[in-house]
Amino acid sequence: MAEVQNRSNTSTPIINYGVSGSKGKIYKSSKKELDGYEKVELQSGGVVFHKYVDGLEGKCTYIAAQESEVTDDKTGKTKKINNLKCFLNDGISTASLSLKTYSKEWKAFIEKIYNFDFDKTMGVSFYYKVNKEDETKKYLSCYVYYAGEETQDAEGKTHRETPEWLVTKDIAPPPVRNKKGEWVWEDNDIWYEEKLTEVINRFKEHKLSAAALSSANNTSVAGDDDGDEDDSDDLPF
Repeated sequence: MAEVQNRSNTSTPIINYGVSGSKGKIYKSSKKELDGYEKVELQSGGVVFHKYVDGLEGKCTYIAAQESEVTDDKTGKTKKINNLKCFLNDGISTASLSLKTYSKEWKAFIEKIYNFDFDKTMGVSFYYKVNKEDETKKYLSCYVYYAGEETQDAEGKTHRETPEWLVTKDIAPPPVRNKKGEWVWEDNDIWYEEKLTEVINRFKEHKLSAAALSSANNTSVAGDDDGDEDDSDDLPF
C-alpha cells in the first residue's frame, strides 16, 4: 500500500482514497464492513465503511481534473462529479487521491503542491489545525512534503523538507456577499482553478521532459560502439 502508516505507473493495483471533511483525514471506502473500517452513515440514509490513514506517499504519476458520472444505489439516478485526481505510486500500489472541486481540501492541496518538484517522492496528509486567533475554531489543513528528505534545525530537531507554498493572502480574491447576505466564492474558485491548471501544465511538461530524456539515454546506449576492434596499433609504443 502507499499508506504512510503501513509503510503513475498504473501497472500496479489502484486504490481509491478521499478526504473526510468531518475527520480531516484521508480514507478509503468500502460498502462492506471490514477490519479496521469505521461505519459512516450518509445523509441519504445509506451506510459505508471508511478506513482512515495518516497519509499517503509515492511518486506522482498522474494529476488532472476529471469529470465522472456516479449512480445513486437507491434512486438509480446519475449525476456528474468534478474531482481532482492525483496518483501516487510507491512501486507496490497506486493510491488514487480524489478531491472534490472547490472543496476546502481541494484548495488546500493546490496551495501545497503548487511548487512541488515532481522528480521527488510526494507525501501528503490532511488534518485539522487550531486557529491561532480563535482557539475555539479549527480549519482543515493539508501537509505536502518530500518523502525521505529531512533536515535538522539549530536545536537539532528533524524536519521534513517541504515545497514552497502558494501565497494566497491578499492575493486570492476573497468571497463577497450577495444581496441575500450569502457568501459567493465564484471569483475565489476561478482563481484556484487557474492555479491548478498551471500545476497540471507543469506536470505535463515534466512528464514530456522525463520521456524525452529517457528516449535520448536509450538512443545513446543503443548507439554506443562496443565492438572488439583492436586499435592497439595506434599506441605510441
